[in-house]
Amino acid sequence: MKDAVKRLLPRETITSAGLETHVKTFDRVGQCADRDEIDAAFAISPEGIDGDAARRFYLHVLAVVAVRIGSELSFRSLVGTDVAHSFQGAFGCEVVKHYAVYTGLQCLIDFIGITHLKLYLKINDDGIIEKASFETFGCASAIASSSVLTDMVKGMKAEDALKLTNKEIAEALGGLPKSIWETYSAFANTYGGVILLGVKEREDGTFETVGLTPVEAEHLRQDFWNTVSNRSKVSAVLPIESEVEVLEADGGMVLAIHVPRAPRDERPVYINNDLFGGTYRRRGEGDYRCMRQEISAMLRDQGAETMDSKVLDDLTVADFNTDTVRAYRNRFRAVRQGSSWTDLDDERFLRAVGAAMVSREDGKLHPTFGGLLMFGNDYDIVRECPHYFLDYQETLDPTIRWTDRVHSGDGMWSGNLFDFFFRVNRKLAESLKTPFKLDGIFRVDDTPMHKAVREALANCLFNADYHGVRGVVVRRTPDKLVFENPGDIRTGIEQMRLGGVSDPRNGLVMKMFSLIDVGERAGTGVPDVFATWANAGLPEPQIEESFGEADRTVLTLMLEPDAKLYQNEHVFIRGEQISDDYEQINSSNEQITDNNEQLNGLNEQITERQRVILHFVEKSPSATYDDMARAVGVSSATVRRDAEILIGCGLLKRVGSRKAGHWEVRGEKNHDIR
Repeated sequence: MKDAVKRLLPRETITSAGLETHVKTFDRVGQCADRDEIDAAFAISPEGIDGDAARRFYLHVLAVVAVRIGSELSFRSLVGTDVAHSFQGAFGCEVVKHYAVYTGLQCLIDFIGITHLKLYLKINDDGIIEKASFETFGCASAIASSSVLTDMVKGMKAEDALKLTNKEIAEALGGLPKSIWETYSAFANTYGGVILLGVKEREDGTFETVGLTPVEAEHLRQDFWNTVSNRSKVSAVLPIESEVEVLEADGGMVLAIHVPRAPRDERPVYINNDLFGGTYRRRGEGDYRCMRQEISAMLRDQGAETMDSKVLDDLTVADFNTDTVRAYRNRFRAVRQGSSWTDLDDERFLRAVGAAMVSREDGKLHPTFGGLLMFGNDYDIVRECPHYFLDYQETLDPTIRWTDRVHSGDGMWSGNLFDFFFRVNRKLAESLKTPFKLDGIFRVDDTPMHKAVREALANCLFNADYHGVRGVVVRRTPDKLVFENPGDIRTGIEQMRLGGVSDPRNGLVMKMFSLIDVGERAGTGVPDVFATWANAGLPEPQIEESFGEADRTVLTLMLEPDAKLYQNEHVFIRGEQISDDYEQINSSNEQITDNNEQLNGLNEQITERQRVILHFVEKSPSATYDDMARAVGVSSATVRRDAEILIGCGLLKRVGSRKAGHWEVRGEKNHDIR
């Protein structure tokens, strides 16, 4: 025991008088059964040794005992995040090894990532290594690394073996592919996805396993967690333990890493500690490096305050367009009869609605950016946002480029959001076939269609990134209305479609419009548009996002029924599938595997929901993720994840582009999906 303590303590801290004390204390602490006894043992101060060194020593001993009695959490709380530095700096790696050997604590070695390795080499007279074996005290990754090292050095000259580097060993292991982190960043900054390791793509687009062993798969899993937790490599840790799975399949193991979409306040997610060179996004089936404009847009969206709350100290409320302010106040007075704000003077009224705030710089009233957008003049707005542009394009005659057009910057009107909304809304209302009579903007017998179009236009203005390029564009043609705004969807397409979460990019603009009864503030506007279009028997509205130099969101409302819809074998009404000839997926004679049952082999290792998806796309090859989601009653994100897994298993293949392509179900039908 005395020899063990000598090995554990720095030589310069030991005195002859203190050595016996340490031996007794080590034994006493080693017999502790709970935290109270550990604390009591720790309170005893040994004699004959430097106090600071003694404290570090006992801290280590207590940590070992805490782990030995079955509580790694106690170990973490006692030692804290400085454990590696404390162990290695104060006592060196050998001390850690002896602690673990003495107590039999593999988890201690695993936790702080220190490995003991011995290599045994047989070298012939020519200096060639004929045989190599190893003894490793460490984690699964250490065992795998040691094993591959012995394979590498066999047949090498001893001097060449000494030149091997960690990088060469990692490459020999196969390790995580370098591109995994680009894909991780791309998924996190777009809509998430599944990374599959241990498979390769065949020429026909299906996948097969590459023969990963359990040890190799575990090595990849640990390598992933070690790397993703390194802030110099990845800016955000997104997956949780349950989302990194080692799956067994025919021919080898597969590691599935589910990467969720990063929250808005963590985007952009970048790699290699390089914000502008290490930020990626997903486009189609590939990853691309984001341009500076995209990254700047994500940074603008990080803040808790919306971007239109900025106070513009170089402007005053006198810079607002007086005609716009007057028109807004008239509408406010009509909608909010009896409000105390109607009697305020202009400056106090503009402050009340959020169009102006008192600056922290000079204590005076200045416009907010939202107020400038709402009530300002185009020339002042463009000075703040050089790319600001509002454009309404009407093309009712194919022989004429535009039958009507309204855009900011032509010098004919103010160019602000308030005036644009009311000018354009009147023109859009003309596209609705229902006869109507207007009282200002509002129809006397206002129909749901009119309300839905107003909501679509308002939503476009609320969520536009006015610092982005290409501006707001609203297009009207005989068969459709299209609303385009710069910027992606802050809540994501799925959440926007479901509603219930309001996260506008321009919160003050939304507030000012809502005060005159334009726009929903509860996140229900877009779902209401979908419901109205469905009730009218029109094709479902389409929401699209495009990423790149100019992030854009596009909402398309078709004005004519889709004839193909009635010829299609499958018609969806409120999520229910109606078909005359189609065998119902959930019919009683179908054999459905329980959700939790994992069948043997890639072609059978799928859940009930994934079987339903396969069955559905077999009948509807052109189905979108939204179609699949409605068919199985889950979210589009869940369907995307299932599709990725099915593709990885070789049961599903996407042929062609995202928009024009179709699905192919692989394998024997009755065997695979029934």
